[in-house]
Amino acid sequence: MTAMSLVNHIPTVPDLASKQLYFVGIGGCGMSGLARLARTYGASCSGSDYQASETTESLVAEGFAVSLVQTADDLPDPCDYLVISAAITPEHPQYREAQRRNIPVLKYAQLLGSLMIGRKGVAIAGTHGKSTTTSMLSYLLIKAGLDPSFIVGATCQSIGGGSRVGQSDLLIAEACEYDRSFHHFHPTLGTILNVEEDHLDIYDNLEAVVESFAIFARQLPDDGYLLINHDMPHRLAITAGLNCEIQTVGFAPQADWQVQVEQATDEPACAWVSLRHDGQHVARWINPMPGEHMASNAAVAAILTHRLGADWDTIETLLPTFGGLDRRMQMLGTRYLAPGSAPGSSPGSSPKSVPGSSGGNGPNNADHTSDRTLGESDPLASEGQRVQNCDPGKTGKNTKIQSGTSGGVLVVDDYGHHPTEVDTTLRALRRYYQPTRLICIFQPHQHSRTRFLMDQFATSFSEADLIIVPEIYFVRDSENERHTVSAADLVDRLRHQGKQAMHLYPFIAIIEQLELIARDGDLIVTMGAGDVWQIAHQFLNPSAPMENL
Repeated sequence: MTAMSLVNHIPTVPDLASKQLYFVGIGGCGMSGLARLARTYGASCSGSDYQASETTESLVAEGFAVSLVQTADDLPDPCDYLVISAAITPEHPQYREAQRRNIPVLKYAQLLGSLMIGRKGVAIAGTHGKSTTTSMLSYLLIKAGLDPSFIVGATCQSIGGGSRVGQSDLLIAEACEYDRSFHHFHPTLGTILNVEEDHLDIYDNLEAVVESFAIFARQLPDDGYLLINHDMPHRLAITAGLNCEIQTVGFAPQADWQVQVEQATDEPACAWVSLRHDGQHVARWINPMPGEHMASNAAVAAILTHRLGADWDTIETLLPTFGGLDRRMQMLGTRYLAPGSAPGSSPGSSPKSVPGSSGGNGPNNADHTSDRTLGESDPLASEGQRVQNCDPGKTGKNTKIQSGTSGGVLVVDDYGHHPTEVDTTLRALRRYYQPTRLICIFQPHQHSRTRFLMDQFATSFSEADLIIVPEIYFVRDSENERHTVSAADLVDRLRHQGKQAMHLYPFIAIIEQLELIARDGDLIVTMGAGDVWQIAHQFLNPSAPMENL
């Protein structure tokens, strides 16, 4: 092998037996899962990350060697493959050392895609909803006894974390369009949830994004299966020329699989989801997470689970028990204010949580739930805690909703960082919790995304009563790009839309502002793919140390 850039293609499953693989960024959700999966193929796996985490600690406990130093000298000898995440650049010292030593370099998607060959690979693609749908699907398959392996780009307590190595030939994974990573996948079954303009630091325009999804779809074999969103405008452009079986899912009656959402008349936040196939009813369940977009995600997971062997009765029973995943409309807890507190007064409050909840202050810790008695449950609570009380016309599986207006301040955390995700999530939170005020702390992710999608962002906060914008999370962009747009630019555009918005930084200043303005009935949501979650956790734990905020 000559001096390396990247391995271009792996047409067959690599022979990993007795090979030494080193993972740069092994603490990530995807990379840690891939290391575990590669080890089942006989590889010896180790790696590095820039800081300790629960994931790195669990890897060490499982026998993986993990270094928190990422220098060239720490790249072991021997090393047969260097495996990198999409965030690692050729300037990384361990990447440079691999090049110097002619060690083959594999991106995460290249190795994962190659491991799908010879297995029944299921790839979940789309601009939005990949982690949630992959988690739901994995949950259903586990509970139905189909024993899948999976890798999810988020932490989901209902499925034991972000990855699993099962004994069946099923391998479930998110298929990300960033850096055209999903072109390396070799799935048997695939789904495309939606396609929108995003990652414009990689793609020139929307047409390039659509073409990229079309190339992904062509990865499916002739005897494969594609489930695609019926309602999106680019469906036909993506499916043109495919030889595999194609079915559509959507809210339109013309879809092969039609999704219908029925709201309860006496519980506005509670919804049933019905699924019809070719006009015939096949299943009905309580929506496991708020919002029509979550109903659609659940329907996709249900359809794929059925195709992989589970019966509809099992799917109907299991879906309402899915407990959600970290940073996807995750209800962290309730902050109770001192009696008589009001805007401008000192709250003097403390958070409360249900018995058994744990401490911690990280993005992947579901460490707070709202202060409820042990008979009540949030829709995103863990399996086994649900109470069945909502019934829009049919007795059976239900769940009870607690509104934020009954006291205290609800605190929610969400990963949304695209205008459509912001708009959809805020609408779902407004309808579900019915707060008196909805306060959104939105951290833009990447300067390039903020600049490219500024017009869309400016109109995506219609459901928020107040938007607080910290500094843009700087990642992947160049220093020149960093100076082209600012958080204040977004605030100005929001104010021109008639919204109450302010730019505050650092995080501690936002927390201080929340202490001044929060009142009973509010819902505070932190949103963004960066580290904005820290604000939510700190607000719930005012006595915790405020380091690095």
